[in-house]
Amino acid sequence: MSGWRKRELRLLKQTLARVYSAVLNRPEGYVDVVENNVVKGWAFDPSAPSRTVEVELLVDGQPAGAFAANRFRADLNQAGKGDGHHGFEIPVPGAALDGKPHQISVRMVGGRMRAGSPKRMEGATAIAAHAQARPHLVRGTANPGLPPPELASLQVDPRRHGKALPPISAILATYNRGAFMEETLRQHIACAEGLEVEFLVIDDGSADDTPQRLAALAREFPHVRYERVPNGGAGQARNIGCAMAKHDLILFLGDDIRPAARDYYFQHMRAHCWMPDPEVAILGKIVWPNTVDERVNFVMSHVQGVGQEQFGFFAILPYTWLDWRFFHTSNVSFKKNVVADWSKEGFSREFPIYGYEDIEFAYRVHKKLGNKFRILYTPGPVATHHHNYTVQQFIDRQIRAGMMARVFVRLHPEVANDVGILQIESALETPGGVNEPVDEYLSMIEGIKSWAKVIDRHYNLGSQNWHHDFLSSVFELCYLQGCIMGCGRPEANYGAAYRFVLERFQERFASAVSFEALGRLLRIPVV
Repeated sequence: MSGWRKRELRLLKQTLARVYSAVLNRPEGYVDVVENNVVKGWAFDPSAPSRTVEVELLVDGQPAGAFAANRFRADLNQAGKGDGHHGFEIPVPGAALDGKPHQISVRMVGGRMRAGSPKRMEGATAIAAHAQARPHLVRGTANPGLPPPELASLQVDPRRHGKALPPISAILATYNRGAFMEETLRQHIACAEGLEVEFLVIDDGSADDTPQRLAALAREFPHVRYERVPNGGAGQARNIGCAMAKHDLILFLGDDIRPAARDYYFQHMRAHCWMPDPEVAILGKIVWPNTVDERVNFVMSHVQGVGQEQFGFFAILPYTWLDWRFFHTSNVSFKKNVVADWSKEGFSREFPIYGYEDIEFAYRVHKKLGNKFRILYTPGPVATHHHNYTVQQFIDRQIRAGMMARVFVRLHPEVANDVGILQIESALETPGGVNEPVDEYLSMIEGIKSWAKVIDRHYNLGSQNWHHDFLSSVFELCYLQGCIMGCGRPEANYGAAYRFVLERFQERFASAVSFEALGRLLRIPVV
């Protein structure tokens, strides 16, 4: 082969190599879906796996903002797309939530979006006015009277627009969960790297090795401080943490709440950066972990899904304004200076066990500030809730919540309807009741609870359509029973109240019993 042929072949190989490299390493991405007014997908640059790709949202072909593709997705990680932090969830701008259909597209500068963009979005509105969550279980519904926030600005990186991210004081109350608490705290510390975050851990009188672990953590991490106090409940512990906090922005956590992604703290900071009003709180999303060691069972799926007995994210749209009933101190941040004196105006000491101490606090803030106090639900800061439930365990939880709802109503009688116990209150005030067969009513209630526990243990709970209706009815029954147990007045008409509980159960579950449940149960051996 002549010399010029060799040189030509070598140049051709080099050119092809550059072309293949440009094609194979070109940024790529995919628009998966538009659901709940959020555009979901991913974008990745193979030539720079650690680089965050910037994407641009277009609504009907018009640019609607630039966004960072930096959310963690397990499927991307498993597919070898860098470290998996290349997903995006972009809220549709408020202008497009006008009830009309729109074409939603995403594009990358210097890259390509594979099939999936554009998507057609049918008419949607910004407020979840359709949500019919039950207030006595979910503790509230979206407030359709409040205007939607400006969605697009929430997703712009404030550091690129001259706005400094506000520092956070993260407050974690803990009790007798030494090793688990330490792992939780270490995960939070890792997600706060590079950001100004202080961690304040209040040990609420633990009898295990929690004090020793906290002392070691404080020596290892200068931005960790802790205080040990006599056992007095989570509310008192939070008050102490708030008084210790050096930053104006505070974030309430639980010792069983862990960040689901490394941008957890950044997401809270960013939301407050663009919602600086002192009366605005940011509620992050809470989900169950789903690992080999922590499988989500039917009870857990139910109570955070269609049942909505806990948290109630199932019924609310992202970036929706909520009222005081959604102040969940497992993943909520707001401004410390809203409260002048935490020892006097903070969380009440009237709640010795779990339930409603956070909602009662938010209600007092609402009464003080009026409609200025708002909670914005943003799904950016996602946390996992590490607390498995069986039927028995959630029955116990509902009874405790009902007892504390009774305390809430005693302090604020006007909220009885908001927390779903107005009719119980009326029944307790009914004259008479001497001849009511209270023991028989209680036996029937215990039988219903035992029925649920037997199905959970022996008959594959969740395998039948009527199981959702059944659990909703049972968990409401237990909540209302707790309300009655918290009454504490000997002269009250307990018979009328328990009769109402049974009638309410029958009313909610009647159709399922008639057409599905009894027809199946009568044909199976009950042990």
